[in-house]
Amino acid sequence: MIKSSNPRSICYIKWCDSVKEGARPVFSRMFMSLNAWKEGFIGGCRKFIGVVGTHLKGVCKGVLLTVMGVDAENHHFPLAYAIVYVDNKENWSYFFN
Repeated sequence: MIKSSNPRSICYIKWCDSVKEGARPVFSRMFMSLNAWKEGFIGGCRKFIGVVGTHLKGVCKGVLLTVMGVDAENHHFPLAYAIVYVDNKENWSYFFN
């Protein structure tokens, strides 16, 4: 749905097979970057980006990895984000690739 409503956007979702036979797949990680974010960054943001990861609390655990830019009024401007199951080198590599 994301790709059809915003062409040239990137969205990947990875599922892992469940350990139990016959069980549904389990969420592993996802990455999303909207084309509008990329165009907005190129068209009106400062050429500076920040990368950060934060742990998610609550029912759905995991880690939120984000890349943010800074617009002309010093506000945060999203470029991409990923939700991963754990903060490790493999997931950071996935995010940067």
